[in-house]
Amino acid sequence: MTLTIILTGSGLSNEEEAKGLKLGAADYIEKPFDIKVLKERIKNVLQGTKNKLHGLKVIAVGDISLINFPLMLKNGNQEIPLTTEEYYFMYLLLKNHGELVEYQYICKEIWQDKDDGRCKKALFCVVDRLRVKLGEKNRNIIKTIKNKGFIFKN
Repeated sequence: MTLTIILTGSGLSNEEEAKGLKLGAADYIEKPFDIKVLKERIKNVLQGTKNKLHGLKVIAVGDISLINFPLMLKNGNQEIPLTTEEYYFMYLLLKNHGELVEYQYICKEIWQDKDDGRCKKALFCVVDRLRVKLGEKNRNIIKTIKNKGFIFKN
């Protein structure tokens, strides 16, 4: 998600301001401005976005739900905080529930990287952290398919 605050010189017409808002600008600030005012407007825009996105489910499979704000995985009543990499990895697995998601695809999607060696090491670190967070009972919902990739099975 991109948030845009337009910083503009004086003399902006109402038509131009309306056009910017219609195109998705979150706010306008006319120059010259005080840095404290800019900081407060940024906080307000971010707070408004946080309130809109809070607890929004992105995808759910069985008892597992992926939440995009804050980044978390819900397993029944258990809330598991996620890093950005863990979140995107789980998104790819849940989106392709029951299907193989290949290493190269994951590396390209998360890190924009095709270097198998370096990326696979990072990927396995992400998977190891997730399995610890999921706990002994649920760690096997992420299945490793040797030399190929991963499958999410719930």
